Amino acid sequence: MPVVTYSHEKHPAGRYSRYSKDFRRSPDPIDSDAFIYWLVDEMKSGSIDLVAPTSDYIVFNAVQALDRVGGDPRGYASADRVYDCL
Repeated sequence: MPVVTYSHEKHPAGRYSRYSKDFRRSPDPIDSDAFIYWLVDEMKSGSIDLVAPTSDYIVFNAVQALDRVGGDPRGYASADRVYDCL
């Protein structure tokens, strides 16, 4: 399945995957405020419709963004369950 790879790093390993059809820059997920605002904008514009949970930071930020967008939580556990796991 072709994917778009996002990273705050210039040369992340995932950028060179044969499945990565494009690479784009994103804020550092450790900076939750900046990352969540960016992710909300990307979700609202339709640029991002599914987030791969590649780290605890990404999971936390994706749940926060999804809550702010008010989108369909398909494929995601409830926020309470995610927070319990984290």
